[in-house]
Amino acid sequence: MNFGHYSDDSVGLAVALVNTHEPGVDDSGDDLSTTRDLERFLAEQGLAAETEPSEAELAAVHELRAELRAVFAAPDETTAAGALNELLADSEPVPRLSDHGGGRWHLHVGSRTAGPAARLRAITSLGLALVLAEEGRERLGLCADQDCGAVFVDSSKNLSRRYCCEGCSNRANVRAYRARHRAPEAGPV
Repeated sequence: MNFGHYSDDSVGLAVALVNTHEPGVDDSGDDLSTTRDLERFLAEQGLAAETEPSEAELAAVHELRAELRAVFAAPDETTAAGALNELLADSEPVPRLSDHGGGRWHLHVGSRTAGPAARLRAITSLGLALVLAEEGRERLGLCADQDCGAVFVDSSKNLSRRYCCEGCSNRANVRAYRARHRAPEAGPV
């Protein structure tokens, strides 16, 4: 789904950030357990920090990640909107246009001088707010695979997505197939 250049990028960033840690898994499953991990993540997302992130910034990003997960896990639109309003109220979005030196003009949010957590908060909360306002809560999902805690944004035309990736969908289909074929057949009574 094309939410517009800015929101596509920011929503993808929100999904990537939340999916760096699966709830209920110890720190060994945390892709952002060190400041180096955070630095690598920011670089991969095109948000390279001008200075090495501090432990305090890492802790703030972990807090943000949990707050963003709560948006995806919200049971209804009102709860999701409330969580996003809190994120937006705590962010310092500084909107600006950029063409990266000759490309097409597009919107950026967040001061380049702000720390990683503040930039991530501004970018991701605004992107998710745009999705919620324009497309509705049902676009934000948690993977239906019982062994997965990943989040996703459903960009299908008919809101049919239930899994974060094809791998989870395939595993669930195999489990269902095996369960159907293990069940004893009921004979005529």
